[in-house]
Amino acid sequence: MSQLRRKFRSRPKALNPFESARKKYRPKPLKTLLIAEAPPSLESERFFYFEQVASHDALFLEMMKVLYGCEDTQGIRKRKQEFLERFKNDGFYLIDAEEAPLPQDAAISDKKTAIRNSLKECTGFELAASQS
Repeated sequence: MSQLRRKFRSRPKALNPFESARKKYRPKPLKTLLIAEAPPSLESERFFYFEQVASHDALFLEMMKVLYGCEDTQGIRKRKQEFLERFKNDGFYLIDAEEAPLPQDAAISDKKTAIRNSLKECTGFELAASQS
């Protein structure tokens, strides 16, 4: 486990910047739960629920385009807080299978194993083995 990952996991959840941002947009009631792999590195200063992200936020942008039909990338970014509120009000919630960012230098097989184990822990479901 990388030093960053160890440091991240040792933080209380209340101090986790990803969890703090995500909590603000937790819907009640939850209608659709979406599960991503893992948050980006802390150094990237980007995350689906961070309101001020100027670039490299494809997951958020593409999801808003699909859900709400808006194609204007800059418009979506300028109105990110509004889109996050709409996402929340429509009952959507995005979580990460892995609580901490995955090490950049980790082998793909190690990342898959970590994600599979995390999903099993949080859902109780065993995932089918991938064919690739």
